[in-house]
Amino acid sequence: MEKTFLQPPFVGESRLLLVDGLVTLFDQVNERNESCWVSIEAPSGWGKTRVAQEFYARLAARQEQHYWPATILEASDVDSLDVSARRKRVFPNPQYFKRPPGSLPNFMWWGIACDMRNGVASQTLLEDLQQLDAHKIYLEATWAAHASFKEKRFPTLAAAKQALSDVVEEAASAGLGEVIEQVSGATVPGLGLIVKLGRWGIGKTKTSCETKEKLLAGGKLDDGSNRDDLLEDIVATVAKMARPGLPTVVFVEDFHKATPLMEELVERLVRTNAALLIITTSWPGELDFGGTPQKLFADDFLKSRILRIQTGTELPDLFHSGASMDELPKQALREIILSYYPHTDEETLEHLASRYNNPLPLELVCTMPVYQDNFAANGKLKLSAQEIDALPIEVEDLYRELWKALPIEAQQALALATLAIPEQDSAWHSHLIQSAIQQCDGIGNHKAIARMLETDRIPHGWARFIETWLRRFNEPDQLHIAQTYVSKFFLRRTSITIWIGLPKSLENKN
Repeated sequence: MEKTFLQPPFVGESRLLLVDGLVTLFDQVNERNESCWVSIEAPSGWGKTRVAQEFYARLAARQEQHYWPATILEASDVDSLDVSARRKRVFPNPQYFKRPPGSLPNFMWWGIACDMRNGVASQTLLEDLQQLDAHKIYLEATWAAHASFKEKRFPTLAAAKQALSDVVEEAASAGLGEVIEQVSGATVPGLGLIVKLGRWGIGKTKTSCETKEKLLAGGKLDDGSNRDDLLEDIVATVAKMARPGLPTVVFVEDFHKATPLMEELVERLVRTNAALLIITTSWPGELDFGGTPQKLFADDFLKSRILRIQTGTELPDLFHSGASMDELPKQALREIILSYYPHTDEETLEHLASRYNNPLPLELVCTMPVYQDNFAANGKLKLSAQEIDALPIEVEDLYRELWKALPIEAQQALALATLAIPEQDSAWHSHLIQSAIQQCDGIGNHKAIARMLETDRIPHGWARFIETWLRRFNEPDQLHIAQTYVSKFFLRRTSITIWIGLPKSLENKN
């Protein structure tokens, strides 16, 4: 079966060489058992997250047992060309891949998107730890295999892994408690990850009432009194887990939007002696404004542990000459266009690649429905110079063009969804807003609009499925556009009716 085309190939020799260097650095971290932080700093849409995704794919391709899926997008709900739907994908979602029987991980990948988090900082950190919870049994088994081999309980590391894998397979059906007992009985004292996650409440479903109320609440939120103890415990556990043979990557996207708690987590992790590679992405200059990152960059102890990859700067010798996050050459941009439209004429290629030096707006143009509908079938994109010059340059203006292509009821549904979003957030409770709309007789087509919110995804990547009840705008520009259309579609009294209906919907759900 032919694979669905989800994104263009990874292009640009500078980016390929950059990933080569990250793989080399990862191997050094695994060998030396010394943490390292790589800060990738480049403009929005430049391909920072794509570099991290390709780095993950390289690590996954080196697996012998293929515990992890081949790519991050493969383990996601992305199934179309929507550019925004692909963005902010920072880890393989366990809901979308199955572990092959008998396989154990030879590395751990923990991905955090700072721009996709909301609520109390310590609580969102616990939510991020759900990723460890999904892999806890197998991480525990891998760690125990290495520890047991070191203690000479098995003649080879392969034998230790096989024994632990067999134990996990046999005990898994008996429940978590049986797995803990069997793993402990077959090895030296283990990692203790399963127990730690249980103590933190990870893996336990929070009461729906508490979560819904938090979504509807506004104002400033407090971090809680146990913040320092929690952070210290998490750092100690991750550092213990990340040992040679089970190296760990912590990928933090949009680090310039990180909470102080997340900044402190990175600081504590980079100071540990562990097989731990921390990769963060941020916009240029955003980490130089006197906060925690700037202090870390100036710390003499950390100079050998921190690498900043910035546009226009040379990288250390472990990276091949030419590796960089500099602007992609025109040929690489042409390759992006050709991946969507393989038979694009030379004039169109040249003009588009000259107008857009940033891959994000270039891809947004390529995925515009008007071009997909007319040129995708034969792959022959042909636009005049005048047509290309008339295209918007700014990303938000391009999103406005995509907004116009949405069905009118989808536009209305997204506009009303913004009324259920707390301040400083971009997520809404789908069931609550849907119920409030259904009860609003003042909207003539309210039932059709509510049905639109029943779908898992609005067309063209405007909303992302987070949980069974939670949806989120993929980009701040998309949220802003939807907000501006509330007053264009609906009277003020209609918005007030929706606001009043939200608490009532919450009561009905409870």
